[in-house]
Amino acid sequence: MLSVLLPNLLILSAIILFLYYMIILIKENKINRKQNEETQQLLREILKEVQSKDLEQK
Repeated sequence: MLSVLLPNLLILSAIILFLYYMIILIKENKINRKQNEETQQLLREILKEVQSKDLEQK
């Protein structure tokens, strides 16, 4: 009985750990994507300001 139960528990725990790891990766990916979008928006605004100042100087 124990010889059948133990490998099954080991496989189940490995699957649970894998799913937990994947969920953490997905959450981190969402956070990074949001930060990237915010950074891109800031860079666009900076570029617009630099271009407008450059046009004013000409």
